[in-house]
Amino acid sequence: MVRLRDKDSPDAFERFLIKRTESAVDTAFLWLLILKLLNKKPMSAMEVRRSLTRFNTPHKTTLYATVKMLQAMKMIEATGPVVTERGKEKPYMVTEKGRKILSRAIHHLRSRLELLVEII
Repeated sequence: MVRLRDKDSPDAFERFLIKRTESAVDTAFLWLLILKLLNKKPMSAMEVRRSLTRFNTPHKTTLYATVKMLQAMKMIEATGPVVTERGKEKPYMVTEKGRKILSRAIHHLRSRLELLVEII
């Protein structure tokens, strides 16, 4: 029996494009959220994760990988281990490079959203 595809249901390629687009946006959004939080004050990765609870908290592995990537790209840096009641924590802070990228990204997103609103 041949099943006809509903005209409104996306085909495999459309689903792939949608998923890739959502993934890219979510990844960039996570980078920006982390940079924005660390720009306010130095925080450990766990403090960042707790602060992200209202934004669909990323998995620990995803968060730590993103923090390490931002550090490798010299957008954030560790300020040194601090002993807290939870044990040793490594606070991170945004570098000058990270602040410039954050500012540019926010400006870019605002301009793109304005265009989108203008079109709609």
